[in-house]
Amino acid sequence: MHRNLTPRTLQRAQWFNDLNDALVEAEKLLAMLDSGSGFPTETEQLRARIQAVQSELALLNRVALGEGRVVGTSWPEPARAVEG
Repeated sequence: MHRNLTPRTLQRAQWFNDLNDALVEAEKLLAMLDSGSGFPTETEQLRARIQAVQSELALLNRVALGEGRVVGTSWPEPARAVEG
């Protein structure tokens, strides 16, 4: 069984991807700030904000069976009974 990908679903997937890309860029910036160590307060604030957003994204992109995802691959096939 495959999920129907509606325009809204595709927009959400694009938003999710764009946000994830922005977080990667933020982590690069954080690494540069860490190496320069000229802004310790700002660096810690940025680290906390990045971690908060990553945590929220992880909640949105649940992977436990039976829970929805923002966008996933096709639904897993049900286990088939083994005939013996």
